[in-house]
Amino acid sequence: MNNSKKILLLGATISTVILTSCGGNKETETPAADTTAKAAAPAPASTVDEMVDFKFHYLTANIPSPMELVDALPKAGIAFSKDVLNVTENESKYNTSLQKAINFGIYSVDMAYLTTNEEYSLVKGYLNTSRNLAKSLDLTETFDKVVGNRLTQNSENKDSLKKVIDEAYYEVDNYMRNNERALAATQMLTGSWLESQFITLSLIKDVAKNEKNAMLFDKIFEQKRHLESLVSLLKEYEKEKAFKPVIDQIYGLNNQYNSMKVDDASNSVFLNKLAASVARIRNGLVK
Repeated sequence: MNNSKKILLLGATISTVILTSCGGNKETETPAADTTAKAAAPAPASTVDEMVDFKFHYLTANIPSPMELVDALPKAGIAFSKDVLNVTENESKYNTSLQKAINFGIYSVDMAYLTTNEEYSLVKGYLNTSRNLAKSLDLTETFDKVVGNRLTQNSENKDSLKKVIDEAYYEVDNYMRNNERALAATQMLTGSWLESQFITLSLIKDVAKNEKNAMLFDKIFEQKRHLESLVSLLKEYEKEKAFKPVIDQIYGLNNQYNSMKVDDASNSVFLNKLAASVARIRNGLVK
């Protein structure tokens, strides 16, 4: 994996490693106080069946990181916009494990977007938000064990930041081979995929295709296939009561992506409709 991709795994690294230590796969959507109270109890055994295990590993092994889309934005000449970020103030609103996992994924992409645009002064705030969420889940020790103060100290030093992320990446890689947190990881991935689409579509929906940004529109079309893979995994979680409404919205979005032709990926009318659908789901999850 090249350095740029590792850089973009910053947020995913932090959030995934935090989620790793929570315990077994089946989660109950409880407020933060209840989650904390249960932290001392032994972790239940994993109940992931073989199909979930296969789909989860296939998905993570065969689709590119959602961070790659936001990495492509500055390369395509798309100017940075703070307006597409989920504001850190929203963190205090997330009380259930579903909200936290999905928004870990969302903040992951936001952090990657900030990093690839070298907005290091803002990265620190998003890092602190991740740490606050870790604390609310009684996972501060795990968070600090992996990244400690190194990201805070080096948040404005690009080379040092690369090194820290490089090392942390291997922790994520090891975790992805462990299926005990497949539900939380799937929720996180759902959030990160949605945020990558939200940021990208928000910024390019009215941009004309040219030689410099053509690859960005190609990546938009590729999401049609990647979303199908995500939907296949989400089908295994339809019995998760709290997650089901989100899954149903993703199914509807998948129908819209399935209708996309190659030319639609650079068609402003189509992209505006797609952007509106993505925004409706994403904004409902961050509010």
